[in-house]
Amino acid sequence: MIPKSMKSKDMVGMEVRTTRAIRNGAGIVVPKGKVVMIDSFGRAFTIKTEECPHCRLSAYISGVTRDDVELI
Repeated sequence: MIPKSMKSKDMVGMEVRTTRAIRNGAGIVVPKGKVVMIDSFGRAFTIKTEECPHCRLSAYISGVTRDDVELI
């Protein structure tokens, strides 16, 4: 969990680790323990996975809360 004392705007661009499996609307699942980057924020965070070296795809998942990730 990320502490409430940290401002969301200061965390954009930081790498975090998922604390549970997270799924987006397209059915793409990011497993527990995966290192991802915080891309943007609103009511919740939008995270981005790193690009796959084989297929060059990455995933964005929005609606991620502070409880779903932890700082590295």
